Amino acid sequence: MMDFTSHRVAWRLILRCCCLVVLPIFFVVRGFAHDPALSSVKVMLTGKEMAISVTVHQLALEKATGHRLDPVDTDIAIRSRTFVYAGSTRVEAKMASLDVDAKGGAVTWSTRVPWNSQPVSVRQAVFPDDPAAKSLVTIYKDGRAIFDTVYDSKTVQLAPTGLQSPEAWYVRLLRFTGTGISHIFIGIDHVCFVIGLVLLGGSLRGLLRVVTSFTIAHSITLALAALGLVTLPARIVEPLIAISISGIAIDNILQLRRTYTNVDTAWKHRVAATFVFGLLHGFGFAGALGTLDLTGTQLATSLWGFNLGVELGQLVIVLCTAPLIGIIVKKYPIHGRILRISGSIAIGLAGLFWFVQRITAG
Repeated sequence: MMDFTSHRVAWRLILRCCCLVVLPIFFVVRGFAHDPALSSVKVMLTGKEMAISVTVHQLALEKATGHRLDPVDTDIAIRSRTFVYAGSTRVEAKMASLDVDAKGGAVTWSTRVPWNSQPVSVRQAVFPDDPAAKSLVTIYKDGRAIFDTVYDSKTVQLAPTGLQSPEAWYVRLLRFTGTGISHIFIGIDHVCFVIGLVLLGGSLRGLLRVVTSFTIAHSITLALAALGLVTLPARIVEPLIAISISGIAIDNILQLRRTYTNVDTAWKHRVAATFVFGLLHGFGFAGALGTLDLTGTQLATSLWGFNLGVELGQLVIVLCTAPLIGIIVKKYPIHGRILRISGSIAIGLAGLFWFVQRITAG
């Protein structure tokens, strides 16, 4: 029998663990997950003309400005945050067109201005206050790429005078691996989904089977969406992702409320369900790469690196939470069960909140 002291210690552990799970959810519960601080700047030099286009995720831009944007506001936000120079003079241009991709959630701002053959430089400043911001900058001359790289925030780079090779594939791979890792941890809904999987408990083998099913599924849809073969509107994908979080949480509660539950058996039906949910999350991840408008080898290395980063971030979440929950459940079975149920309730409520928020916002 557990004495009073050990009983009190157990409850302290439970309270601390609940704080680790619940408090971060409600501190950031109003955030959208798949609105990355990524942008694409293309400068096309032809004869005496310079064409500039900037593609950015609409929700990320709204988050950076702090309010909803209409077309006029979007024009002002992009124009005031994009710095293109001809020589030492900043190019001042009015918007020629603004195209909205309703499915991917991206907007593309375009303009054309005279060019007097001076060297061109670009500063990535669409998200100047976000150190994790990335921008793909490509400069073309007479239809051929003469500069191609991914900038971190506030980088300035002159375009070369002659043709050059694009950024090395392994450099781009490392850049987008970091972007994938960052994308996981700024996407609190995805973090909640993975923690929801872990909360059910069970053997490491069962957990790995479900996580592997999820990984395969979102890798498939991420690739298909990035290639433009299959796309779904963000206004449909985002609410469904939120519901998938609540679905995992509800399943946890139904399984754990039983007096005797064979958790390893309960994992079996989750492989197929998690695969379906993984397909949805893959479309959500695709919104990040879709903003950059990648093609060819750019797309291949960026997709590989981004997906690798997502998996590494996911692995960190599992390795940080599963052992801790396993120790508590093994040492204090009753209190561990309470922890798993209360954590699932919190995650389920967060998923419902996101669902309502995204439906009303769409």
